[in-house]
Amino acid sequence: YGSDRFLDASKQYEEAAKLKTDFQSLYNLGNAFYQQQKYKEAQKAYEKAVEQNADNQQMSDAWHNLGNTHFSSQQYDKSVEAYKKSLQYRPNDKETIENLLKARKLLQKQQKEQQKNKQD
Repeated sequence: YGSDRFLDASKQYEEAAKLKTDFQSLYNLGNAFYQQQKYKEAQKAYEKAVEQNADNQQMSDAWHNLGNTHFSSQQYDKSVEAYKKSLQYRPNDKETIENLLKARKLLQKQQKEQQKNKQD
């Protein structure tokens, strides 16, 4: 992963996650998939990671990254929820707050467009 060989890293993290389904293995797997722009796979890994028992920093990071995957997939409603959960673990994280504000703004825009399309 540190050498930007994300495909190789994701394969190794997948194997590690099969052997040991702990937070760090699943989180690393999510990161490797995210770097490859495999957002659905990253979402699944992060979702499994947040089910594990981890400290506040780790939980905040995992929810933040889950929010990023939803954001990248233009699922702004889900990204808003993930960022909110991240902030429950680390309330003053500036990057998460900024991402939450962006996601809310784009969610409102998306909802307005959907309403306009229904009216048309």
